[in-house]
Amino acid sequence: MNNKLPAYTKIFEATQRRLKALKTTCLRHKEIDEVDILMFYLVGNINLRINTIFHLLENDITDGVLPLQRTLFELQIAFDAFTSAEDEDKKKYIKFFHKKYNFETTNKLNKFFENDSEEIKKIATPEEIETLSKLKDAALKEIKSEDVEVRRPEYKQWYEIASGKTLAGLCVELQEIGYYQCYDEPSNWVHPQRLIENMDFETFGQQMPSNFNIIIKGNLYWSINKLSDNISFLANYYNIIESDPLYQYGKKLYELAEELRILVEKESETTDSTPL
Repeated sequence: MNNKLPAYTKIFEATQRRLKALKTTCLRHKEIDEVDILMFYLVGNINLRINTIFHLLENDITDGVLPLQRTLFELQIAFDAFTSAEDEDKKKYIKFFHKKYNFETTNKLNKFFENDSEEIKKIATPEEIETLSKLKDAALKEIKSEDVEVRRPEYKQWYEIASGKTLAGLCVELQEIGYYQCYDEPSNWVHPQRLIENMDFETFGQQMPSNFNIIIKGNLYWSINKLSDNISFLANYYNIIESDPLYQYGKKLYELAEELRILVEKESETTDSTPL
């Protein structure tokens, strides 16, 4: 795959520079707040995730790519849901981001220490385990004390709790058509449903059937277009009207997206899959 795929490294570095410049613009006009910070974290992590996927594919590694693309989709939906919310509602997103962060940190540890084995007893005292359990209960109580519109918020993501909608519901609201190819099918690669497709039984090496290969490339095309939208949103948010570096960066993103689009269209001619 690496001999067909365009490189991302320069775009990755350019995206980092644009984000730094946007943050500088933000700081020049006002004190950076929690809304700014969460937006920068989301877009910065999206850029990191895209870069990791490109690195794997450039080295002919397809194993693990689709699970990464699922997490990339979640980051993007979180950004879209957060930025499309009214200013007052954005505070709710930030609040649940922190509350869910606290709960997941303590909950995972609590599950581990709930196993009453001899090995666990060597790691922590009963008092420490009890304290951790109380911290988990307190973190969950903090979430449930809010007026939430979703059932069992402990099993939902922070942006789902804040919006009152499931990930699928948010995709409908945001008119996001990439749910199947970017999230639902990649979920099969997170869980053990795609063991057969992922490995050649004769060689025990990785493989990627053509119909899934085209999904991977289609998802990259989707990701680059979304990244372009994200940077454009931030530029508008910080009232940047004209910027040659930003224009040149956007031009490079467009060219990369076009390369990917052509690549997918050519490959779709030989398969029944059309992810675009």
